[in-house]
Amino acid sequence: MIASDDSNETSQANPYQVAAGEPQAITPTLMLWWIGIVAVCAFGGAVLGALLGYLVGTWVPGYYEAIIYRPRGVAIDPQSIGVGMGATQGFGGGAMLGFALIVLFSWYRTRQANAQ
Repeated sequence: MIASDDSNETSQANPYQVAAGEPQAITPTLMLWWIGIVAVCAFGGAVLGALLGYLVGTWVPGYYEAIIYRPRGVAIDPQSIGVGMGATQGFGGGAMLGFALIVLFSWYRTRQANAQ
């Protein structure tokens, strides 16, 4: 039986292998940062959405009159509807952006921790 000598083989680092190490702890301060990121993104999205909705209601009032069902003879205020719908949709979009940023940040932290 021939003994194999492993020292002659060239070993290459596997880029997909997770390095052994202690995972970084999630501290309360980090969680507050995460909540703050989502809150700021959601609030910013709501403000931006309300502004865009107001502009659509002002410049193209027929848009909201066409998509909102109402009985005949009932008038609507396109600016108010635009602000409400824009703020609601902007809040949701901003919150999703905030969550996406947290996922990317967590992935980055994990990669940095594994690289050490």
